[in-house]
Amino acid sequence: MRTRRSRGKQAEKAESSRASVSRAAFGHLRPVEFEGVAYPDYVGMADGYATAVVAGRVDENDFVVRACRRYLDMRQRAESGDAEFHWSGAHVVEVCAFVEECPQGAGGVDADSTLTLEPCQCWWIAAIFGFRTWVGDRSVRWVNDVYIDKARKNGKSALFARIDIYLFLYEGEPGSEVYLAASTREQAKKVYGTILAVFKAAPELVSDNGLKVTAKETRKPDGGLITTISANAKKEDGHNPHVAHIDEVHATPSALVRVMESAMGARINQILIKTTTAGVFAHGAAYDERKRAERVLRGQERAERYFAVIYTVPTALLEDPLTWRNVDLANPMIDAIKPLAA
Repeated sequence: MRTRRSRGKQAEKAESSRASVSRAAFGHLRPVEFEGVAYPDYVGMADGYATAVVAGRVDENDFVVRACRRYLDMRQRAESGDAEFHWSGAHVVEVCAFVEECPQGAGGVDADSTLTLEPCQCWWIAAIFGFRTWVGDRSVRWVNDVYIDKARKNGKSALFARIDIYLFLYEGEPGSEVYLAASTREQAKKVYGTILAVFKAAPELVSDNGLKVTAKETRKPDGGLITTISANAKKEDGHNPHVAHIDEVHATPSALVRVMESAMGARINQILIKTTTAGVFAHGAAYDERKRAERVLRGQERAERYFAVIYTVPTALLEDPLTWRNVDLANPMIDAIKPLAA
């Protein structure tokens, strides 16, 4: 039974401004067509989310506002033709469509159901994949370093497991090596477990790409692989990653992060993805990364190939932390999460 206090909080949640940037709020956008196929307007949702945040129509902390403004500024520069990078909405559509086509797999309410991206997730994907640069005749991502900091239970693992699969299979990187790292191998296996669930529920992904899938790794015919790595950094030198995905950076040893960072650079189209929830220690890899992200978002450090966003509660609101406004600020997917039964 709910108490009177909990009913009051529920009412406050229902009036949250975040509903203004939910998927339903962008139902007026018309589908877009690529190569004769109609898709949802993922770019329109990404731009709409960023524009609404910058305009103050949704309650977000200053770091999210700055990240959205940075994205919109880069969009303008890309389309002006004066930047080192250009814009490709087609790549955003390709990645978003792939994510939404992947079945939930084991653990989902319906194993055959698929994810429905919220506009904030479309924005993350657009910021990572939409900006491109030419290397010879090859279009590659401009962004090669990613940091996303948000609260637990916001669909982080489900989304980025699918992004890892896309990077592995469809970026045209010969012998693509994808390393899933975390504080423990068991934590890394959770991300890999989501990938396994997708492969199990979508056997055509396995057969069409000639994959050999086991409980420990996935390999493809050109020698590429997806695997987990240990937090024992001394044993993890010598990799040639196309993708290094470090989950829960707040609990990951700094040595492992440094090993992955130092391994990047041998490939044209590499990417280092760092996803995390909040930690409790003001030291270590996560603290350093958080401070770097803050500097970049404040304009104190230049890092144009770096995408960072921090969903958090402003210090001024921490005196009364248990409010629905604070829950909203730390949880970008709050309106997409089904409430618990009464």
